[in-house]
Amino acid sequence: MLETSLSLEGVDDRDEEQEDEEDLRDGGIPFIINRGGLPVNEETWEQMWRHVARIHPDGEAVGKRIRGATDLPKVPIPTVPTYQPATSIPLRLEAIQKYIRDLQYP
Repeated sequence: MLETSLSLEGVDDRDEEQEDEEDLRDGGIPFIINRGGLPVNEETWEQMWRHVARIHPDGEAVGKRIRGATDLPKVPIPTVPTYQPATSIPLRLEAIQKYIRDLQYP
């Protein structure tokens, strides 16, 4: 007669494996990929903060400090270029390039 036994050995290992699977889900890429577009969806946002807590020397404390900060500077958001249908291609390209340049942090 066969006896069955229950063991909790390795349960913690499985939890760590699940976290590792989350990291490797994108083929082992060491950064988070936002597949939902902009604005960043809640799942990706929380995944990024979990990653910060896991890799930063101060762990969750640094995430809480940043997320709880009320004195962060406002990031300027440039206006999307608009032009008339008769606007030449070079002028359109110049406006788009300026917009992309303005999107970058100073």
